[in-house]
Amino acid sequence: MLVTALNLIPSGQLDGGHVLRAMIGEKASHISTLLPFALISLGFYVTYIQNRDGFMWVFWGLLLSLFASSGHPKPLNDDIPLGKGRMALGIITFTLGILCITLVPFQFQN
Repeated sequence: MLVTALNLIPSGQLDGGHVLRAMIGEKASHISTLLPFALISLGFYVTYIQNRDGFMWVFWGLLLSLFASSGHPKPLNDDIPLGKGRMALGIITFTLGILCITLVPFQFQN
C-alpha cells in the first residue's frame, strides 16, 4: 500500500500527476512544482520536531523535484472536460492514497 500511495503523489510523471493533470489541467504544474518543497519540509518536521526518521520524505521530495522538472506531456485529448463521476473518482483515489500513508512508515528498533 505504501508504494501505491507514493505513486499516487500528484507530481510530474507519477500516476497521481497524471490523475491531477486530467482533473485540473495546466494548473497541475503549479502543484507539481510546490509538492517537492512540501515533502522536504515534512521530512524536516518529522526529523527535528517529532524526533523520528523523516529521511524518506526528504528523499521523495528530492526525487519528485526531478519528476516535476521534466514537466508533464500534453494528453492527446485535452479539450473534453471530465464529468462529475470521473472527478469524484479522482478525489476518491487521492483520499485512498492519503489514508495509506503514515508520517513514519518504517521504524527500526535497536
